Amino acid sequence: MFSASEQLRGKKILLVDDDAELARMMRLRFWMADLNCMTATHPLEAKKLIHDHKIDIVLTDHDMPHQTGIQMVQDLRSGELHKPDLIYLFSGKFSPDNLPAELGIRCCFPKPLDFDRFFHIIENDVRLPTDVELNSEMLFGL
Repeated sequence: MFSASEQLRGKKILLVDDDAELARMMRLRFWMADLNCMTATHPLEAKKLIHDHKIDIVLTDHDMPHQTGIQMVQDLRSGELHKPDLIYLFSGKFSPDNLPAELGIRCCFPKPLDFDRFFHIIENDVRLPTDVELNSEMLFGL
């Protein structure tokens, strides 16, 4: 099982998914890894939590009915709200090749989420400058 470093444990993480039950189960996986994770089931709720709690890392579903993950990130980047250091996307349909670089989304994970791989990637990312681009070998071991 993954064990987070002190540096990662100090980060505030927000998980955004419109499926409340899935978000609850995913939050449990974060808790089991000793990570501080909040959840939101709607982009508006997510934006409020990001602003109110100065969230460091966001993992958002792309395929949400009210607003896509990309649209939510566009709002975050263009607004006056707090801007998280690291943002990740997960999707059952969206291709990682279609990520708009200017949004600063670190990568897109396929569904179902491989938690061990995700935890190791964010563990490495908290040690890297946020302008370092990840490639497919870094993400998927290709």
